[in-house]
Amino acid sequence: MGINDVNEVELKEGFTGKVVLAILFSSFLMTPAFSWVALSTGVGVGGIAAAYVTLVIFGELARILRSPLSENELATIRWGASLAVGGAGGVAWRVFMRKSAITRQFGIADKIPTWWVPPANSPSIVQRTIFHPDWLIPLTIGYFGLPFTLLATISLSFFIRQLYIEVEKLPFPTGAMAAELAKSLAKGADPKKYEIFALTLFFTFLLIGLPYYVLPSIFMIIRGAERPVQLIPTIIDFTRFLDYSPLYGATYGITLDILAISIGMIIPTNVIYGAFIGSIVAYIIGNHYIVSTGLIKWKPGTPIIGPGLTGLWQEPMLKYWMSLSIGFLLAGVFIPFFKSIKSVVSAIKNFFSMSVVEEKRLGVWSGRKSFILFMLSGLMLSILAIALDILYNPNDTFPFWLVPVIIIGISFINSLSIGRSAGLMGSSIEIPYAREILMITFYNGVDAWFNPFLTTIDGGTILIGYKAAELTNTRAMSVVKAQVVDSVVSGLVGLLFSYLFWNIYDVPSRILPAPAWYPAAALQCFFITRQFTFINPQLLVLGLIIGSIIEIYPPLAALLSSIGLSSGFNSIPSATSALFLGWLVKKLIIKRKGVEWTQNYLMSMVAGIWAGGSLAIALGTGLTFAYQAIQPGLI
Repeated sequence: MGINDVNEVELKEGFTGKVVLAILFSSFLMTPAFSWVALSTGVGVGGIAAAYVTLVIFGELARILRSPLSENELATIRWGASLAVGGAGGVAWRVFMRKSAITRQFGIADKIPTWWVPPANSPSIVQRTIFHPDWLIPLTIGYFGLPFTLLATISLSFFIRQLYIEVEKLPFPTGAMAAELAKSLAKGADPKKYEIFALTLFFTFLLIGLPYYVLPSIFMIIRGAERPVQLIPTIIDFTRFLDYSPLYGATYGITLDILAISIGMIIPTNVIYGAFIGSIVAYIIGNHYIVSTGLIKWKPGTPIIGPGLTGLWQEPMLKYWMSLSIGFLLAGVFIPFFKSIKSVVSAIKNFFSMSVVEEKRLGVWSGRKSFILFMLSGLMLSILAIALDILYNPNDTFPFWLVPVIIIGISFINSLSIGRSAGLMGSSIEIPYAREILMITFYNGVDAWFNPFLTTIDGGTILIGYKAAELTNTRAMSVVKAQVVDSVVSGLVGLLFSYLFWNIYDVPSRILPAPAWYPAAALQCFFITRQFTFINPQLLVLGLIIGSIIEIYPPLAALLSSIGLSSGFNSIPSATSALFLGWLVKKLIIKRKGVEWTQNYLMSMVAGIWAGGSLAIALGTGLTFAYQAIQPGLI
């Protein structure tokens, strides 16, 4: 819905009491279950799955009670429920960083500031409790920045929205899918679309969701195992078949997850081509080359993903392909921006001159207001970051000029990247390690790495919610209201369950091993100790040049997307193959049902896949959580 179209369609409010209830439902019921799975298996399945489960439950319950929700409410619930799931790692993650053998090995365990986590010998850590004075400052200090972080996020998001939704009109596939689901469940929905959605949901849940997500938990209970018994592998790794072929050193695989595959059915073809070609070039041709020339050490049997930062995906990606990926990403973000600079400037002028009446009708802030509020909130966060550093570590060597560069400058650049990648692929991709590289270059200390105010603002991801709002004629401010409530609720609920898990089971522990924490801690230590040397400037520039040529030359841009190439070089190959498989499924549907049917009903089908898969994930997660939580002797 553009500014010039304000008189054509009336935008409606989507944030109601029912939405608040849905947010609370998602947060309190989904947070413990999804967090448990993340801490016990290392697999994160929270936000989006929770959103679709909440949508289906509330949408169908309202139908049964003969009080269907409006598509405006449902579109707002989709966004609100996805953010309402708070992470349960917070307190335990901080203690892990203090006590971990990894941080001790890097020599920073005892240098982590006490305003972030109490000392290792504190009674609060020994007794595993947050009800101790040593936790007072670490738990409260970050909340001072929450109002300014929210304000910066919202104001920056309206600016990015103007570029990618109003000017470029990017598809935002996951936002469009959410809108389609909202329309399918709403009062007065198209019966045919609802039928396709409901049937797809049912068969996805029954034929795919049950064996893939639920039966592993049931077999765990039957066999008395500690973790779900995986019946169908998440990734089929072809690496061993390539080890003794002429392409030794190459790696590839297929992800069988139906949710990942379905995303490939709705993202642009040039993005699919870019991701698939990039993955083949990097991890089959490129990997073989760097192994055969001795650039990386390799032995047969090395899997696609190894422990820590090893594996035939992780090590080559970090040392070589990530730099190329960053170059492609920069070209994909900025070249289209400059190609359409006249339209961008015109739209920004209109955005800045927006009247108060237009603001109210559209449910957005004007460009002038957005700019002023973003700068003020960014400056306030900068002041808080500097004040914290001066108060607790006056001898720190952190250069204060770098604070606004990170909080304001990097936030803007990252939001451009996140917004465009979400607009094309449905996934939020920021410039990898932009903040960290700046800090490595100009800072040799520890405290600033844990400063909660020295953060980058994500003003791009929320555009997924804005797109769903646009397609359902919902005011964008409804999504903003949901974001504000989410931030408060998820923060408090996440704190509650992170404390309960840590207090009862400890984390990491035998039952909650938190496997993803070890590589994350190692990477953080590489940054802090300035041992992160994986960025290759020559490869970055090469990627930028190739990506720029693609984006500048229209026939190439229509065939290949630089954003897609960036994803292919950076993502695990199995994830890219899932997208390509989804694209093939879409082609089969077109061949069988025709282009018109596909245009009308494919999105309803994908929405049904996500709803069915999400319900199965929720059920399997709930069984796992309930079973493991009541087992004796697991602490």
